Amino acid sequence: MFTANDIAIYLLALSATCISFIAFLYFLTSRSKYHFQRKSLRQYELVISLIRNIQQHRGLSQGIISGEPALKDRLHDVQREISFLVESLNMSLTGKLADRWESFFDHWTRLRGNAVNVEAEASFQQHNHMINNLLYLAENICNNSDLGHSVSHVKDQLLWRQLLVLSECIGQSRALGASALARGHASYLELIRFKMLSEMIDDRLHSMDHSLSSEQMVQLEKAISPVNDALKQFSKHFGAYPYSSQEYFSIATMSLEHVISVLDEELDIMKKAYRIFPKNLKKLRLNQKALSH
Repeated sequence: MFTANDIAIYLLALSATCISFIAFLYFLTSRSKYHFQRKSLRQYELVISLIRNIQQHRGLSQGIISGEPALKDRLHDVQREISFLVESLNMSLTGKLADRWESFFDHWTRLRGNAVNVEAEASFQQHNHMINNLLYLAENICNNSDLGHSVSHVKDQLLWRQLLVLSECIGQSRALGASALARGHASYLELIRFKMLSEMIDDRLHSMDHSLSSEQMVQLEKAISPVNDALKQFSKHFGAYPYSSQEYFSIATMSLEHVISVLDEELDIMKKAYRIFPKNLKKLRLNQKALSH
């Protein structure tokens, strides 16, 4: 017969075992989520790097189509970087993310050898479509892994989205402006686009006013003003712009690099939280800066 004392000891031991088991399950779940978020953060950074390179590819393709054959070597360098990124993401993206990735991959496979052999407008729109796919892919990675909400001192992922969209506005401005300057004239449609892109840049800056520090906002506005001022001038008096196509491309690239550097700062905060320091991505970022100039 069990005494009341024996039953109490048994219940106490059972409770301790249950608590230990629950704690162990919690540890396994937390560890699994931690590793999943680390993997997602690597994927996110790879996608951002791919967006940057596709933007670069779009701008260079526009320049070549518009009469700048000297840009072909740079285009080939960018294509090599894209191949590296595509290979890395091909091995990494699975499940729900695979469908959107396949859409991009199929489109890129068809366009990569033909981007400068089509009309400028067709090349521009196809690049835009691929970049939009990648923007949604980046957002899906964030949502699936809850990045941006896992660490309290990391700003909301909405800022990441705004920075990426801002970078795309500048990327489109770079491609369109460099192409028009290479030809020596802008079409009526391009003049409308210059005005719309300038307004979109202003709107994005305004939307980020409360997400960044005052110092970050001042630096961001200062970095973007050369390309934004150029867009305003293009839409009013295109022929008065004093720089060449390649000079404008470099100016717009500097603006774009600053936007990406702000995003990099936000990602670095997250990477430190997850102790992620990918050497290959650091090397890739240096390569991209070299390609931009």
